[in-house]
Amino acid sequence: MTNQSRHSSPASRYATEAAKEARDSVKLATESVTEDMSDFASDATRQVRKQYGRARDAATEAYDEMYDRAVENPYVTLGIAVAIGFLLGVLLVGRR
Repeated sequence: MTNQSRHSSPASRYATEAAKEARDSVKLATESVTEDMSDFASDATRQVRKQYGRARDAATEAYDEMYDRAVENPYVTLGIAVAIGFLLGVLLVGRR
């Protein structure tokens, strides 16, 4: 038994040391990936907010312009609304 203990002890220490090194490497890699993903998410969030702001501004501008035109020409607006309603009715109902 003493002979066997002496042979397994260096192997056991080597395995333990290798396991510690592997654990440390995995921990380092995980931290690096986590940091990279965090940076990517922050950049993506900034870009989305920027694009959302642009889209919101464009939609507000378009709405304001359409409203102004509708107020200036109420009969034309009413005619367009009736025409669109008629076309949608024809497309949705179809022939029976």
